[in-house]
Amino acid sequence: PDEDLLIAGIAQQGLWGSKNGGTSWSRLGTGAGSAAITNRTSSILYDPAHVQTFWESGIYNAGGVYRTTDDGTTLLALGNVTHNDSISVDFTDPMRQTLLAGTHEQSGHLFRSTDGGNTWTDIGPNLPTGTGFSSQALVIDAQTHLLGTYTYSNTGGGLGVFRTTDGGKTWTQVFSSPVQGH
Repeated sequence: PDEDLLIAGIAQQGLWGSKNGGTSWSRLGTGAGSAAITNRTSSILYDPAHVQTFWESGIYNAGGVYRTTDDGTTLLALGNVTHNDSISVDFTDPMRQTLLAGTHEQSGHLFRSTDGGNTWTDIGPNLPTGTGFSSQALVIDAQTHLLGTYTYSNTGGGLGVFRTTDGGKTWTQVFSSPVQGH
């Protein structure tokens, strides 16, 4: 949001950035102490208040969630979550402590962090029985979250959007059609 920067995730090759409209590309995450991203990038989420901060989620090969606070020079793997379709952050909290990581093609699993991604808790078992793949997570605030679910066939119950107002302890279905993609 603060510059003309295109970012592309390349499977097993990390994140790459271009500042000239795609004419040339440089590998991100080359700073001292940076984690190497080898997953397949599924989403990038920018912090609207801190222009050099963004999160990456990805599937296969390695860690599922990474964060940078220096525009991609160094990347930090967040905890032990893997195979994630989405990452969402509580932007109402200036400390950015509550995060949700949606899972790739997994029913009954949704990961929540209340310490900025250092540790994660699987709150998926609290979802209603038969819920589809818990892939598209959205944090509204520290207690209110939405989750979009789908299955391969996109038929049957447990598909749609689920809402919690107690940090994931209980969920209510608020939309009953499959939600796939952002």
